[in-house]
Amino acid sequence: MIKFRFSAILCACLFYVITTSSNAEQKLVFNTKDLGVLPTGSSPSSYRGAVNFSGQVAGSIGSDAVVAQAGGGITYIPYQGQFARANAINEVGEVVGIDERLYGTGNRPTAFYWSIDTGTVLLGISASNELSEAWSITDTGLIGGHADNSSGAVWAPNGTGFDRYSIDARINDISDSGLVTGTILRDDGLSGSQPYVWSFSDANPNPSQITRIDALGFWHPFAINNQGQMTGHVGGSPEYGFISDFNSTSQFMGFSGFVSPYGPEALSNIFGTSINSIGQVAGQWEENGAGRGTHTIYWDAINGVTDLGTLGGTYSKAFSINEAGEIIGLSTDLKGDLRVALWTPVVVPIPPTVWLFVSGLISIVWVSGYKKVV
Repeated sequence: MIKFRFSAILCACLFYVITTSSNAEQKLVFNTKDLGVLPTGSSPSSYRGAVNFSGQVAGSIGSDAVVAQAGGGITYIPYQGQFARANAINEVGEVVGIDERLYGTGNRPTAFYWSIDTGTVLLGISASNELSEAWSITDTGLIGGHADNSSGAVWAPNGTGFDRYSIDARINDISDSGLVTGTILRDDGLSGSQPYVWSFSDANPNPSQITRIDALGFWHPFAINNQGQMTGHVGGSPEYGFISDFNSTSQFMGFSGFVSPYGPEALSNIFGTSINSIGQVAGQWEENGAGRGTHTIYWDAINGVTDLGTLGGTYSKAFSINEAGEIIGLSTDLKGDLRVALWTPVVVPIPPTVWLFVSGLISIVWVSGYKKVV
């Protein structure tokens, strides 16, 4: 009888453990990989633009626009003006930026496109020698920026060059599906600007085709995904990261679930810099105080904000997040050298505390049963 009771209890406990194992809690963590150091002379201010997942970094060193490769190697982009700056690079290595050309008694920035095959192509030059700047490029070759100071501009490849289309708003980013975001002056009599979404097609848009996001204050969307979700920051003190969509439902990234290693009073600003198609956000946070630096962050609606740290230094910044949730960016190491970093998400199961209780119960029953049988 004792043997039977012992066996029954043991089997019940084992059955419980097995059937509840699929419901184990999970924790999202990130593995950090060092993809290599950038060339001598590199600093965080050199590369404000972008990093692709091949470890290519677009930026500037001195007066030169460059593409640096993690682990060594640098390509200097030819330009016509006094100096140049590369602002963005896509996954196939195409670069856009600004060529500061001499005009009159000063310089006038002109947007440029560069690839290994075509070399440097100046964009936006007209009879009036207008000002133009290029800030983003998609993997399909759509370029976003602005021209004539007040007009947003989209340059679309046409096989032999680029066609330009204008919008009366500032353009910050374009998705591969042609969704455009940035800021536009309010039309309700209030001061400031508001974010918008415009679905690009090969025609100049009617202003009524622009979807304004109903948001008070100073919102700055930095990135948009193929579903029309945007991320960026909201001006203020401190500045908050946000995610917003076509329906004007905005969700602040905030500080939920996030504890500063220096104490909550030291935490300053959070920015969203990139967003993938399922709403996962990569960005950065800044801390107040000397020597406290900037860190890369990850955010989603379930886990909140996760600090991804650095490669040993005080600085890291995320530039892009892909569909697998991998984040590419830059980080300093212990020596202060600037390196390319890749953060890869890993889901780690965490056994519920009840498992420990059940395991202990099994042990007690086993020992008790063993003694009685003997």
